[in-house]
Amino acid sequence: MAFEVLVIDDEPWSRQLVISLIEWNRLDLQLAGEAEDASQAMLMIESLNPAIALTDMRMPGMDGDEFLRELEVRFPEVKIIVLSGYDDFNYLQQALRSGAVDYLLKPVDRDQLNTTLEKCTGELKSRLLQEQTLVFSNSARLNEYIEYRNRIFSHLLELDRQSVNDGLFLLKKSLFPDNLSSADKESLDRIFHDFIVMLEEFTSRFGLDSRSLESLRPEKIQRGQEDVFTLIGNLYGKAIDLIEDYQSRKGSLDLSEVRDHIDRYYREQITLESVSRLFLVTKEHMSRSFKKSFGVTLNDYITALRMDHAKILIVDEGLEIKQVAFLCGYTDLAYFYRVFKKHFGSPPGKMRGSQ
Repeated sequence: MAFEVLVIDDEPWSRQLVISLIEWNRLDLQLAGEAEDASQAMLMIESLNPAIALTDMRMPGMDGDEFLRELEVRFPEVKIIVLSGYDDFNYLQQALRSGAVDYLLKPVDRDQLNTTLEKCTGELKSRLLQEQTLVFSNSARLNEYIEYRNRIFSHLLELDRQSVNDGLFLLKKSLFPDNLSSADKESLDRIFHDFIVMLEEFTSRFGLDSRSLESLRPEKIQRGQEDVFTLIGNLYGKAIDLIEDYQSRKGSLDLSEVRDHIDRYYREQITLESVSRLFLVTKEHMSRSFKKSFGVTLNDYITALRMDHAKILIVDEGLEIKQVAFLCGYTDLAYFYRVFKKHFGSPPGKMRGSQ
C-alpha cells in the first residue's frame, strides 16, 4: 500500500526540488499534490486525505505556528514534516509542540529527508496494524491470540521457508470465506505476510536459510510443518472472527449518540481521540463517519459549540476571559484567543466592548 504525500510551499521551485529528492518507489510513496498556501493546503488535505504533509514553516495567509496548530486539531492523523530556511529554536519548538515528526532545515538534505519519510511510513504501517487489531484491546481473545502467536514463533525455525509459503497459499485458498470483502481479504493477507516476514527474520538472525534448516532438523520438518499449519489455520479462523466482530461494531456506530455525548461534554477536555476511544473506533473512522453524517468535522463541531458558549459567558455573564476559556474546555489561554478570533473575526475583549 502506497502512502500519499502533499508538498506545501509558496515557491514552485522549492516544491519541485523537494519532490525530486524523495525516493518515491523505495519508500512506497505517491505524490498526492502540491499546495502554495495554507488555505489551499487545508482544502487539499480535506479532499485528498494524504498520509504525510511536507510543509514550509512560513507561508502567505497564516503564520507557521497557527497553521501547524490548525493541522493538529483538524487532521491529527496526518504526519507533518516541517521544512524551514530558519535555524530558529522557537520555530523548532513550535513545530515539535504541534506534533510534527521532524524539523528539517533548507536546503533540504536528501538522506535526511528520506530517513524522516522512512520513519513516517514505519509509524503509518504500525498504525494500520493497530487498526486491524483494535478489537483485541477489548476482547477476551487477546490472550488466546498471543498464545497462538508465541507457539508459531517457536515453530518457525523448524520449517522449510518455501514449504511455509506454499502451505500458506493453500490455507488462504481453503479458508477465505466467499462473502469477505476485498478490504477484509487484504487485512488477512497482511496477517499471512506477517508470518512470512517472521520466518525470514528468524532465519536471518540465526544465519540460517531453508536448506540449513532442512539439514539441521530433517526429522522435525514434517511434524513441525503439520503443527504450524494447524496453528496458523486456527489463528486465521480467529482473525476472520475478529474482523467480523470489528465490522459489526463499526456498522453499529450510533453517530447521533456520539453527537449527544459531545453536546453534553463539550465543556470538558474532550477530543477526537477521547471520543473515538469511548465508542471503540479509530480516530480516522470516527472523523470520516461524523463528517459524512453531519457535514462538519468532529473537531469543528466541538469548536462551534465551545465558541457559542464562550460568547454567552462573555456577553451575558460578564466573566473574565481566563474563566471563559477554562469553562469552555481550553487550558491554553493563548490558543483560546486564536480560536475565538478566527471563529468570530475579533478577539474576545473586543466583543465584550462592542456589546
